[in-house]
Amino acid sequence: MRAAWCLLTAWIAACSAPPPGRPDAAPPEVDPTTLPPQVVTAQLASAVAGTPYGDRLLAKDGAPPYTWAVLGPGWLSVDPGTGELRGTPLPGAAGTQVTLTATATDTAGRSGNKAFAIQILACAPGQALACQQASAGTCRVGVQVCQPGGTWSGCDAGTASTSASGCGQGCAACGPDADRCVSSGAQCACGASASACAAGSSCCSIPDGGARCANLAADPAACGSCGTRCAQPLDADPTCDAGVCGATCRPGHAACDGRTLDGCEVNLATDPDHCGTCAITCAFSGRGARICDGGACDLACNAGFPQHCGLADCRAYDVANCGGCGAACANPGVNAGAPTGCAGPGACTYGCNAGWGDCAQGLDGCETDLNITPTHCGTCSNDCVAQGWDGGCVNGQCARCYRCPQNPGGTYTTCCGQKCQYNPGDMIYDCVPCAPGSLVDGGC
Repeated sequence: MRAAWCLLTAWIAACSAPPPGRPDAAPPEVDPTTLPPQVVTAQLASAVAGTPYGDRLLAKDGAPPYTWAVLGPGWLSVDPGTGELRGTPLPGAAGTQVTLTATATDTAGRSGNKAFAIQILACAPGQALACQQASAGTCRVGVQVCQPGGTWSGCDAGTASTSASGCGQGCAACGPDADRCVSSGAQCACGASASACAAGSSCCSIPDGGARCANLAADPAACGSCGTRCAQPLDADPTCDAGVCGATCRPGHAACDGRTLDGCEVNLATDPDHCGTCAITCAFSGRGARICDGGACDLACNAGFPQHCGLADCRAYDVANCGGCGAACANPGVNAGAPTGCAGPGACTYGCNAGWGDCAQGLDGCETDLNITPTHCGTCSNDCVAQGWDGGCVNGQCARCYRCPQNPGGTYTTCCGQKCQYNPGDMIYDCVPCAPGSLVDGGC
């Protein structure tokens, strides 16, 4: 029974999820360049019959840049280098739907594709146009509004135009902002102007109640129609291209999902997944957390590799980088072998020869003679002076000074770390060396 219980508890421990923060809790990293491309555009914008259309495709993974191709309606084309879609649906196509398949091919010849559907609307929802109705010989002007489903409402007629003739061949010639005949009744003036708008521009109302001439093909304040003001997305500026609203990202920002109309949400100076450009993803490293600094990939070095030696270059304190980035431990010469490691900033370790020590813990090797240095006697940590020894360091041992017996002449000889020996020839005590390692209590 005890063995079965141990097996059960071991199985529970093995099947339990690793605690948060453990390295084995993180999923394995996958290099996106080893995967085939994926088309990641979620959906394509609806089109308006008879009106220029534009949108953009986007892919990820693989080896960019991509080459784009589409299989779909004949009026739609794609720029193979940028993935931009352009074309004009037929005027009579309102209320229908077209399908297409978009394919992205990377530089390695791998491809990914995705199917899309585009709704063809009669108008852009929210769009408003001036409209006219003839009533009892008078031109009445009003507003026609595009409904949420992309269809036009009826003409909501308003006040009578001051031009009873309708200026030309019918009421439709003049609108609420251009109802005064000029050029002998053949054209309408625009607002307070004494003349009509030039060819290629239209007369559009402005918020103060007046009117102005606008190029509906290129004016973001009146794009495609007088009532269509292009939105200003986050970190982008509105554009109008062939009557289709778009947006251009401001410097340092990008729409890496390919849809500038919903904003340029990526800061290329700080986003490690899109650093400098949408296509650059900063690599992961065990030496530090990946960061994007000013559009360049870098690492925030961790404790194991504390030296930041340049972009994405974190180094530990080792023999080659002990005094800083590229500052190696010096070869200590005759007193030691090659450096064996680095204990910390500027603290090289060496395999010292017998009798020598690396007591300064620097980059200069084994500089201390342990046989004669009173403050590092025998070992770097043995300080004879601090312990009160007065005889220095002799052969790696702390020594004392002793007074020999009185000489025949009444004088005394003092020996430090040596022994007294009477010399009959001189009739005096001399100091002679002790045998190595023979000092006892500082003398022999």
